Amino acid sequence: GTGKSTAIASILEKLRKNHPRLRVQGFYQKPLLRRGENIGVESVSVNGPSKIFTSTYPIPWSATRTPPFLGKHRIDIGAFESIALPELKLHYETELFVVDEVGVKELMSPKFYPLLQDVLNSEVPILGAL
Repeated sequence: GTGKSTAIASILEKLRKNHPRLRVQGFYQKPLLRRGENIGVESVSVNGPSKIFTSTYPIPWSATRTPPFLGKHRIDIGAFESIALPELKLHYETELFVVDEVGVKELMSPKFYPLLQDVLNSEVPILGAL
């Protein structure tokens, strides 16, 4: 990639260092590398947990059926939804939303787009990448 996710994670780290009480919600995507090769993506909540979202390697999937593929990557929609959806729910105290990646893989979740629309229509600033 071009480093969008890395830039977002770095900006978020600096914001939190300079504004430790900043109330942030959202998620970012962290590339999974093995010997320099991109083998997948981990969805990371800005408030802690993370799960493998895509992988070229077999991993335990949250879905009960065979996961969809995009290119050579298996997509675990359930893992993505368990990280992203709770982070996109509007709360009155939220001061910043982080939304890293709004792409084909993320839009495979039918629940993602309506919550994203709510965030986009809110008054809360967004740090994001498309």
